[in-house]
Amino acid sequence: MANLAPATSNVRRGTNSSPRRGIAGATIAPCDVIYLDPADQTLKLADADGGAAGDPIRNFRGIAVNGASAGQDVDYVSADDDFTPGATLIPGTPYFMSMTPGKLCELADLTAGATVTFIGIAKDAVKLRVAPAAGGQVPS
Repeated sequence: MANLAPATSNVRRGTNSSPRRGIAGATIAPCDVIYLDPADQTLKLADADGGAAGDPIRNFRGIAVNGASAGQDVDYVSADDDFTPGATLIPGTPYFMSMTPGKLCELADLTAGATVTFIGIAKDAVKLRVAPAAGGQVPS
């Protein structure tokens, strides 16, 4: 088990997704989990170990569909969207915000002190349903 390793050329927005766009405040790759930094209103890499400013779920914006450098537009999917992350998924498996900035992982990959932030569930081997929800912390 490890972070999802997407083939970024295969990352796709679902047919039910609404177009969403923001300005990158850091280098973002396709399939990166992003949050809105309230300090400068830009999108940055979210993580489960407190490296992302503020409450990860309150500031969660979505998952990047395209790559962008700081100052460039980045498109993303968000709650209630289907998404093709470009990686093989295990159907029915929930995926969470990883402790590695921007990445998705399974629950077993989170270690003590991580903020558990559910991002979505695999509908099948290639599609993720984005449905963010806060959990708590992984106990020591």
